[in-house]
Amino acid sequence: MSIPGNAPGTLAWARAGMRQARRLRAYRTVRRAVLGRIQRNHTARELMNRVFEISAEPGSNTPVIPDCPPAGRLLAGRGVTTLPVAVISLVGVPGHLVDEVVDEIARLQVLTAGFRPIFVLDGPQLGSPRRYGYVAEMIVSASAWNFGDQDWEEYAAARIASITATYGARLTMAVPATGLDRGNTVVLRSLGVERPRPISSL
Repeated sequence: MSIPGNAPGTLAWARAGMRQARRLRAYRTVRRAVLGRIQRNHTARELMNRVFEISAEPGSNTPVIPDCPPAGRLLAGRGVTTLPVAVISLVGVPGHLVDEVVDEIARLQVLTAGFRPIFVLDGPQLGSPRRYGYVAEMIVSASAWNFGDQDWEEYAAARIASITATYGARLTMAVPATGLDRGNTVVLRSLGVERPRPISSL
């Protein structure tokens, strides 16, 4: 079953389930056991954070931050985990162009050694970035959106903002429906430019 990240129906379902669970006699015991397992399971912590946007830590409202996102399979060595994270939205990019766009971004990453991409897609092409070892996140497409009490653009903006915050991204960039353009290329190249040290006025 597919559960959209910030969908109102999902949140209502989760809250209703929690209200019913609290009425059970063994609720507190089960809660402690379940939270303990979640805290020890990286995948479960990420799922809780991404789908329900709640913390797995008891009594905490702080989102669960996943481990440092990987740079993919093309870069290795010291300093890779400190490269800035770039959230790259392929929302609205036709499926037949996704491979081409991801390939070009991978080429730019190798040339600049300047960023770790996180891809956001609204189609089934998650395998395209994952073949390079990149992180891929999914949102519900505008054409599939049927939650009448929330506008799709509002949902999509909140979802991308959540992904950006979760991974501590320095940059969020949208690729046009026609594919990667010169503006996108310049922005990604800028992440690999060595910044001059500030000059002291003393």
